Amino acid sequence: GDRVELTSIDTDETVTLPLREFTFVSASYDGAHVLFRDSHDPATGEGVLVRVDTLETRSMPADAPYPTDVAGDWETESWLTSPGSCDGISPNARYITCFQNPALATYLAGDWELQVRVYGDSDQMEPIYRGTGLRPWIGWSMDDSRLYFENEEGIWVAPVSDDVFG
Repeated sequence: GDRVELTSIDTDETVTLPLREFTFVSASYDGAHVLFRDSHDPATGEGVLVRVDTLETRSMPADAPYPTDVAGDWETESWLTSPGSCDGISPNARYITCFQNPALATYLAGDWELQVRVYGDSDQMEPIYRGTGLRPWIGWSMDDSRLYFENEEGIWVAPVSDDVFG
């Protein structure tokens, strides 16, 4: 349609943002808030801050484009921030995502592997996906049961539970 619509991966609730499109996304340090901006024209750029768990929205006008009451790197696009080697902690700190480089020059199927480990016991590990190119952007469902990741091939979901670690 003529407005951006978001759907929660946890509740299937939707919210319509007062934006025709967005060209910029950034997030709070804890992942609880996401900022969507239409930055085609920075002087008149519209923005909306979304609280992830409730889908509450707050308009962010061009003269005050970033929240001052929520901690985050609001000026850096989320996809430019690498999750590092091993710091994609799930919301309830049960699991952590890691990117493992191959021991040899490359894996047969790619040049990185996305793994999930039990937080606090890194010996318990489960490989999720091998890929080439840029590392994917990752996110967890609020109950730690699903890992979502996006790469150049699309958006993927991997169910995660204690059972997969034996």
